[in-house]
Amino acid sequence: MNKTLQAHLSLVIVNIIYAANFSIAKEVMPSHVQPFAFVLMRVAGALLLFWLVSAFFIKEKVDKKDLPYMAMLAVFGVALNQLLFLKGLSITQPINGAIIMTSNPII
Repeated sequence: MNKTLQAHLSLVIVNIIYAANFSIAKEVMPSHVQPFAFVLMRVAGALLLFWLVSAFFIKEKVDKKDLPYMAMLAVFGVALNQLLFLKGLSITQPINGAIIMTSNPII
């Protein structure tokens, strides 16, 4: 498979996953899982996955002075972002959430 086709196929797969995110999250919340618990599961799962990958494949080390900055970025860039997104999604329709998230760079 040539690199252009592989890149386009990867983009299609990522778009399908992102599009399914709204409907799946709305189906799960709030009847089965609250937004905070959903974020906790997503962040913990990503932490475990990335930790396993870095333990076996990545040999680059992070300076200890950068760890507080990385922790702050994790809280504000991932956890808080997802918590607010999922809380908003729990009180609206998936299509409204998709439109708002897609138009975020414009706003």
